[in-house]
Formats: sequence, structure tokens, C-alpha cells
Amino acid sequence: MKQTAEHQRLHSDQLAQWRRWGCYLGDRAWGTIRESAPTSADPWATFPWEQAQQRVYRWTEDGIAGWCDIQQQICHAIAFWNEEDDRLKERFFGLSNQEGNHGEDVKEYYWYIEALPSGAYYRMRYLYPQVAFPYERLRQENKLRSQSEPEFCLIDALPQTFREQRFFDITIEYTKPAPDVMLCRISAVNRGPDPASLHIVPKLWLPCNPEIAQARINQHADQAIVLQHPNLEEYRWWLDDAATVYFNDYQSNTHALYDQAKPASAKDAIQRMIVYGKPDLLNSERHGTQASAHYQRMLEPGETWSITLGFGPSSAANPLAHADECFLQRQAEADEFYRSISHSSQQSDLQLVQRAAFAGLNWNKLAYRFEVEEWLATGTGEHSEAEDHPDKEWGHLRANDLVSIPDRWEFPILATWDLDVQIVTLGLVDPAFAKAQALLLLNERYQHPNGAIPATEGAWANPHPPIHGWAIWQIYHLCDQDDAFLEAAYPSLKRHFSWWLREHRQADGLFTGCFMGMDNISLLDRQKLPKGYRLVQADATGWLAQYTLMLLKMAIVLGNDADACDFLDEFLAIRKALNTLWDSKDRFFYDALVDEKDRYTSLKVRSLVGLVPLLATTVIDLTSLSEVPKVAAHLKKLNQADDQSEQLLLTAVGQHWKPLINALFDEAEFLSPYGIRSVSLVHAEYPAQLTLEQEQYELSYEPGEAPDRMFGGNSNWRGPIWLPLNQLLLEAVHNLQSGVQQQAWHSNEFANLTEARNSLIQRLVGIFVVNEQGQRPYLGNQALFQQESIWHEHPWFHEYFHAETGKGLGASHQHGWTASIAAIIHCAGLWQVELNSSSTA
Repeated sequence: MKQTAEHQRLHSDQLAQWRRWGCYLGDRAWGTIRESAPTSADPWATFPWEQAQQRVYRWTEDGIAGWCDIQQQICHAIAFWNEEDDRLKERFFGLSNQEGNHGEDVKEYYWYIEALPSGAYYRMRYLYPQVAFPYERLRQENKLRSQSEPEFCLIDALPQTFREQRFFDITIEYTKPAPDVMLCRISAVNRGPDPASLHIVPKLWLPCNPEIAQARINQHADQAIVLQHPNLEEYRWWLDDAATVYFNDYQSNTHALYDQAKPASAKDAIQRMIVYGKPDLLNSERHGTQASAHYQRMLEPGETWSITLGFGPSSAANPLAHADECFLQRQAEADEFYRSISHSSQQSDLQLVQRAAFAGLNWNKLAYRFEVEEWLATGTGEHSEAEDHPDKEWGHLRANDLVSIPDRWEFPILATWDLDVQIVTLGLVDPAFAKAQALLLLNERYQHPNGAIPATEGAWANPHPPIHGWAIWQIYHLCDQDDAFLEAAYPSLKRHFSWWLREHRQADGLFTGCFMGMDNISLLDRQKLPKGYRLVQADATGWLAQYTLMLLKMAIVLGNDADACDFLDEFLAIRKALNTLWDSKDRFFYDALVDEKDRYTSLKVRSLVGLVPLLATTVIDLTSLSEVPKVAAHLKKLNQADDQSEQLLLTAVGQHWKPLINALFDEAEFLSPYGIRSVSLVHAEYPAQLTLEQEQYELSYEPGEAPDRMFGGNSNWRGPIWLPLNQLLLEAVHNLQSGVQQQAWHSNEFANLTEARNSLIQRLVGIFVVNEQGQRPYLGNQALFQQESIWHEHPWFHEYFHAETGKGLGASHQHGWTASIAAIIHCAGLWQVELNSSSTA
């Protein structure tokens, strides 16, 4: 075991205490499914952004750089005011799905730049404009733009402001001197050419809970703020003498929201006081369920201003006296920890990208609370209102846990196949948490009694790619090969696999799943099929083939010979069925529509759908089968072609792997300068077309934003680069090159599979690192971003990337998907791939 201070925390008996408090508060709670009414067709409209400053939440909280305990009983976040805005900056602003011309999108500039997995240290950075924030202009300009136009961003609204750096460069840090003591430091630099006033308003509050009316926050004689909660010990919030402290009750302003009687105190009291000078909703008795510390200062150009706060049990000593030493120590420990897990051959730019990816994943641990049965009764106290709700079969789901989520602003929700991608990368730095997350979804509070695993908030039953088995195997394989972890997961995985066989396997042995996560990748909406047709899917069948291989490998490790034989038989049956979808002329797998007379119509789109079967590729070590003699005999029969080999390659695509690899590594098809395209370049010139029941369907190669509003229009699978699928394809290619002779494949561009694999890794890394022109491709053609060093210091992790330019698209803080670049960089080190951090190809 590595012996850094952080490794010691991660392996200590106190790890649960270290994790009890952390930056577990999301950036957005308004507009989420769980804060809407079950009968609402539009969650964004049910709880819009305008109401967030006056209306309390039911299930969660939000704020800038927010922290809380795992149960979210006590919350803390930072607000700002520049004396130009008409409101406090209490949360990052963004557009709802209907307001953005490419769907929902946060319209602020910030980065999550550091985090230790134990929660002992966090750091983020935010650029807060010194001019009035253009809320309404961002809305109106994006509303006027079409799907074919780029989104209107903050830098488009305030070009001069950012050129002249008229913003406050704010760094927010948290560190823990001890597991239950938190220090917060907010440092602001005036980057502009003129003096500018800044207000910093840290807030501490108790979320609204009618059952705990006696919880209060009070002013103590020694200037500390005392928090008393019936479920917790007494805590203190230590402030310095410069703060003016205000108290209010954290409840909805029903007068402003619904024109009801004015409450004595409300959630927006602090905004009314600081921005408008109105103390009418404050508690003059100096107690309440929210306390706000108000700091104000005029900053000269280039001046830095820092304030430090402390929080902990009343029994603990005031930590402010030793704050400087603690911050320095935790920063040094973070340096030491991340150095210990990076390969020595990595260049500094690669280390920067990898470390930022890990930071984002650790910031994406969210206190997630949601009880479906209680939510369905919202508004009536009965279930009749939501009687026909699609989630009615998921009433058992009761979440009150720390959960890895895709994005703190855009997707602050549980999403299973996102989580599976996340925990594989997280396992490299926090294996205990990755294992706990994997097992959490198999807990009876989550997994359905019928074996299904919840998909995503608001659509729990909507099948996502079943990669939970892959995630568990990857965590096992890349981390510490913990057999007890496999044993804990294995029975529930079998139940989930059986559910897939029972519910989604067709009579022809092929699988359907409809949506399957890749949004608009199909010619038609997979959830709205023409009447009289069923869909058989190359990707659904490929995912199940991969799942079968993962379970086969687990059964071998656990010495379960009977199960291993069953899974091998299932795999061979799926492989045989999959051939039905192989087009021998095009040499590719396609989905097919099947009519009532069992006639197949191929949906001839050359896309990731047809490459997913390649993911069901693995290598079996035939020397490790002593505990499973029956399956060993079966596997050796499959290996008759080369009975001297100690390695057996199993792939669902059989001998079709060569034409698939040809397409994969053909720059005229899938291989772009920045990775594997989601749809072949062939469809740029030759769109896929289909006429069915007098309806016309067409799909063209679209390398950038979504061309239409299918699935909300906020993502596009018709061309762009998606990192998780590239990660999975890399693994498949690596397994292939491990299981065949090097001379088994070559192309005009590549001498062998190893060379092709290494080139793909380099192209993916090339999205993020500085290229020969001194640019980072993901920043696109925005000149200021490419020219000014401040924008190069920390990477963003966009949801997906333009296939021809590498520009980041979609959500800009999608660590849930795109932090997989950290795992790719890690594997490059394991595979001894030499990466050039100043080139894209």
C-alpha cells in the first residue's frame, strides 16, 4: 500500500468520519425532477430559476461551492454581490432546456481544480464579472437562435468585460484539520484595471424540515455562531471580527411567490437586506435557521482579499488560529497523493488534465435524497394523483446516500450508466468509494425486486446500457482484485442479468432496449416505433454479450463452475444470434425493424450502434481455470485452432472483427483527428435514408451540436466524440491485440493493432493538451480563450466534442462522462504508450 497521508486516510478506521462532511451540495436543485410535481410535464417550469432565491426545496439544496453532511442536515455555501447586479449571486446561472437553443446550459465560468478523495481538501475557482450579469440577454439571444446556430455564451454577452479582465478571480478552498472540523477560505483578486467593490456572503443554514422545528442557529457571546440540532451535537461557526451577521428563517417567501400573507422571515431575507437595504424579513432576535456573514471591501486593481471561516463541534478548539498551516499541509498532501498515482513518464500537461479530471469526480459526490413513494404523493398526500406515473413501480426506491453524479449543474441526478463510467475512473484514486457505489445500486433500496437496476431520475424503468457488470469487473481488475467485493456484487448482478434475458430478449435471441442511452443515434426515435414493428438492436445485443463475458470472468474467479458454463453457453447463443444483424455486403452490424410477419428491415446507419458488439471482447487465461474444470474443458474446445496457446480470445463478433477494425481506424469513416466518431463520416456525403409506411427518415453526419430537438436537443450522437465509448473501444482493441498475433491486422495507416490503439489514445488526449499551435482544441475558436493564459490553467470537461475540431460541446462540467480521460491516461501508462502533449495525432 502506498503511504502518502491521503492513502493513510483512505485506509484508516476513520474514513467514514472524514467523509461525513464534504462538498456534497449541488450547483442546481431548481428544475430537477425530484423538485417538481409528479404530474408535471415540464420540471423546468414547475420550479424555475426565478423562484430558487425565494422558495425552499423539498429534497435537496444548492449553492456555490456548497458543503454539507451526508444527510444534508446542515448546509453551507458562498454568495457574492458586485453592487451592479439586481440580486445576490447565490447559485450559478444557466438556461432551462426550453430556453437554450441546444438545451439546458450553465452560463458561468468556473472550474473544480482540486479535491482529495477523503474530503480533506477541496479547491475551486470562479470568475465573477464586475458588471451587471446579463441574465435576460442570455435568455433572449439563445431563445432567438436556431438549432443550427451556436449557443450564445457569457463571453458573447460581455466581450469587453472579459477582454479587460473586469472580473473578480475567486478561489474557494475547504480543508479539514480533523474529520469533523472544516476550514473555508475565500480569496478574491480584482483582475480589472479599476477599483471595484465586492461583497462576500458565506451562508450556513438548516434545510426546511417541519419535523425538526427546534433546530436553531444563534449568536453566541464570543462572536461564534452556535448551531443546535436535535439529531446532532452542538456545532459552532467561527467568523472573524469583520463580519456582520444576519439571521433569518429558512422558509419560502409565500408572499412573493403566491401573493399570500407576508411571512415574518423567509429564505430571501439576506438578499433583501444586502442588495435592497430592506431588513424586513430578518430576525431581530438574532437567531433563526439561516445565518449569513456579510463582508464587503473595495479592491484596488490586482489586490487580493481573503477571509477564513471555521466550523466544527463546540467541543473543538477554534481552528482559525492554525488555518494557514492546515491549508499548506493539505495542499502539499494533495501534491504528494497525485504524484504517487501518476506514471513518471507523464508530461506536466497530461498530469494537469488527469488531476483536474479526478478533482471533478470528487466534487461530483452529491448528498442525494429521494424517496419515490413519498414524491408520488406530493401535493395530495395520496397516490391517486400519480396513479399512472411511469415511476409507480419504483416506490421501493429510497435514496439517502452519497452518490456519484454526472454534473453538479446540468445533471445533479442519479444516472446509472453515467455512474458506472464514473466509478471506474474514481476507482483509481478512491477504490473504497467506487466499490460502495457499485454495491449501492444493488442494494434493496435501489434494485427492483424483479432484478432491474434504476436507470435515471424520472425514468427509472428506461433501460440504459447494462454496463454495471463491466464497471464492477474494471474496479476489481484495476484496483486491488478484492474477491470479497465480487462475491458481494455477484448474486445481484445475476438477478439483473436474468431480468434482461426475461424482459428484453426476443424470440430470435436478439435484444431490444429502445433508448439505450445514445439519444438520437438512430434513424428514428427508438421509443416511438411505427405501428406493427418491433426493434432488434445491435447495441443492446452487444451490451448483453459484454455483460455475459463479465459474469463469466467473475464466475471463474469465484470458482463457480456451473455458472461459468451457463454464462459461456449464453455468450455463444448471443454471438450466434448477433449474426442475424450482420450485413455481409456492408460488413457491418445494423439494427433492424421486424414486422408482424417477421420480415427484417435493416436501419443502415454506420454508427457506434454497430461497433458496440466489438466491446464484447476479452481474453481468458487458460492457465487459471483449475477451480472450474468443466468450463475449462469447454473453453479448450473453443481453442482447438491453437491448442498450444495459453490465451483464448472471446469476441461476440467472431471473424467479423477485422472489417469492424478496418472501419474503426479508417479516417474516411470513424477515426477523426480527436477520436472515434459516433457516426461514420460516410454519412456526410451519403445520408442514411429509409422510407417506411409512407414516412421518410434520414440521418446525416453531424460532427457538432444536435441538428434537432430529439431527446431535448442538448446532446448529439450523430457524429461527435464521446469519451466513455472511446474508452470502451480502446479496451476492446487492447484485448484484441492481446489475443491475436501482431501481424493479424494492418492497414495503410497502421502497421498493427498496437500502433492503431496508441494513435487513438494520442488523438483523445489531444483534445485537452496544448498542441503545436499553442492551443487547446476543446476551447474551440474563441480567440480570447486560446490567447489568454488564465483560460489554459484548468481544463473544462465537456459532455462531448466536435469530431473535426475537438471543440467541447454540451455541458461544460460533465466530469461524469469525460473524466474518463484520466482512466485513458492511466491505461496509457500501464501499456507504456508514449504520449506527446503537444500534438493531436
